[in-house]
Amino acid sequence: MAREEVDMSFEVCGERVTLTHLKVFREGELGYLVGNVKARKLLEIARRHVAVPPPLYATLTFRTGRLTLAPGPSLVSGVKFVIMPEPMEAPMGFGSEFIRALLLRVPKMLEISRAPILVKDLDERVKGEGVKYALDIMERVARVYRVPFIVTGSLTLLGAWSWRHSLVRVYDKWGRSLILVDGRPVDTLP
Repeated sequence: MAREEVDMSFEVCGERVTLTHLKVFREGELGYLVGNVKARKLLEIARRHVAVPPPLYATLTFRTGRLTLAPGPSLVSGVKFVIMPEPMEAPMGFGSEFIRALLLRVPKMLEISRAPILVKDLDERVKGEGVKYALDIMERVARVYRVPFIVTGSLTLLGAWSWRHSLVRVYDKWGRSLILVDGRPVDTLP
């Protein structure tokens, strides 16, 4: 992290945020937190700030294979897996508490140490439009900090977003398990 960024931080909801962190916010979100006039000024300053960390890739290993995850949200549903490098877990919480953690706490975690982010059981933490809003925030955080997000939850999440990658277990009409990677069958399991 550049020294000038450490010195350039601003207060948002009682939290110090850097110029890089400000890039995660939409104007309406920041306006809600600090007022519209201050939000516009902060975002203008943040737009002029250039921060381009190298992309961080992760390796997701599952029973029958391995997948390299690029920065952005990827879905895993119904499959046991291991992520390398070791991911940091998104803070626990539900509803607006979880959304606030995605906007404020996850970027702060990434400023301390860049690593993949694991978000467990997304569709149990937020419902309806909250799922898409949470994924939109993850997409923005992933774009700014250039890290993969590994999202777990039910199979219904598959149609909720344009996932960077998906690894899901589905069942055929005879009840046999099938693993799909990005929509293509990998292996039939007993």
